[in-house]
Amino acid sequence: MSMKDVEPIKEIYIGCECMDLDHIAHLVYFPLTKKEKEDGEEEFIYFKIKFINYFDRFLPPIRYFYDISEWNSFFYHNHFRKVIIGLKYIFNRYYNKKDGILSCFEFQNKDLSKLDIFLSQIAENIDTNISRQSTESLDNEGWYIRFSIDRQIHDDRFPYQLGWEPQFKCRNIFGRIKYAFKYIFGRYSNEQHFEIKKSEAEKLRGMIKWVEDTNCEEELKEQLHKIIDDKKKEKNG
Repeated sequence: MSMKDVEPIKEIYIGCECMDLDHIAHLVYFPLTKKEKEDGEEEFIYFKIKFINYFDRFLPPIRYFYDISEWNSFFYHNHFRKVIIGLKYIFNRYYNKKDGILSCFEFQNKDLSKLDIFLSQIAENIDTNISRQSTESLDNEGWYIRFSIDRQIHDDRFPYQLGWEPQFKCRNIFGRIKYAFKYIFGRYSNEQHFEIKKSEAEKLRGMIKWVEDTNCEEELKEQLHKIIDDKKKEKNG
């Protein structure tokens, strides 16, 4: 049964790996009417997320004076890092920062199948030309977000996951100055809207499939190694 034969899924909410309740992706699908299809209009999925500014500390909390180990966290989240990032962007139109200019987002692997089904409503095909280095980007007036396949270091069974990160758009010098100052002095806790088109949905579905297939292979290898180790222990014991 194809997606055209079932009732469309209008919206889904997907949480981040960090489990923060403010860090949730909201995807909305508005099916085209018969007339819109006849007019050749293109279907979209609206991707809504909240950018969180995690460089927001001017002074350390009182507890930091009692626990020196927390100072690394304070310097990492300090507001003045935004000044450095903003200046780098002004002088380099192609500047982007690893893990995003604002907070990055990692999809939970258990939600990937749900995301894939939702995307299949506008993209029946899957892009098969996918590798570990594959990326896909969405942009709006102010930002662009880059989807990528990330390596997890804390999970041997499911070592790969799909994530995205917000980055500055490539602009002329006046645009870079404007948005650098907006970034430095703004809080950027507002919701951002992006559109996922058919070609982008096909690419994302391909990236989801790569992550799921590769994680499945890694899990099988892990199980095989465990069986071999158990057999060796039995033989030596």
